Amino acid sequence: MCLGWNVGNEPPLPEDKVFKTVASIAATHRRNHPVDDDPDTPLFDLQAASVGRFIGKDVLPRDWVLKDFIAKGMAGLLISPGGTGKSQLLLELAVDVATGQQYFSPWAPSVPGQVVIISAEDEEDEVHRRFARLVRQFAADPDGGARIRLLAENLYIVPRVGESNLLTHEQDGEIVPTALVDRLLQTLAPLRTSG
Repeated sequence: MCLGWNVGNEPPLPEDKVFKTVASIAATHRRNHPVDDDPDTPLFDLQAASVGRFIGKDVLPRDWVLKDFIAKGMAGLLISPGGTGKSQLLLELAVDVATGQQYFSPWAPSVPGQVVIISAEDEEDEVHRRFARLVRQFAADPDGGARIRLLAENLYIVPRVGESNLLTHEQDGEIVPTALVDRLLQTLAPLRTSG
C-alpha cells in the first residue's frame, strides 16, 4: 500500500526508505502496544522455575576478564568528572588484560586477551606518551620482553579525536545504530575469529 502511495509522489521516495519507514513504524507500534499471548496459557512452567534445579548442583565458575571486577561478556561504564584519570586507568587495565598479568590493576586478569581502545579524547601523541610511561616500567621486569610481545599482539589503540564517533542516532523516531557500528564490527571481525 505504501509503495503504491509512493508512486504518486513527485519525486517518489527511494523504495528502501519506504520499507525502512514502515518497519520503523511497525516496531514502534509493537513496542507501544505489545500483543498479549493467549491469556489461558501460563507465562512459564512453574515447576521448571523451582530453585530445586540449583540445589545440590555445582555452581559454574564465572568467566572473568578481571577477577571480581569485570565478567566476560558483561558491559560496564567508567564514569567520573573530566581530568580524574579515567583514560589512564583504562589504559592500565587494558595493558594487564592484554598481557594476562596483574601489573597495574588491583584486579587480576584471567588470561591474556585482546583489547581495542577507541579514544575520542586523547590524540596520538598523548596516547603514545601514556603508553610509553607504562611500558618503561617493564624494563626492569624479567618478564618485560614477554609482556611487550603480548602487548604488540593483543592491544590496539585508535585515536579518533575530532571524528564522528556516534554509535546511534535518531531516525524516523527510532534510535538506530550508525554506519560506524557496522564498520567497527567489520574492522574487529579478524579479532573475533583469531581469539
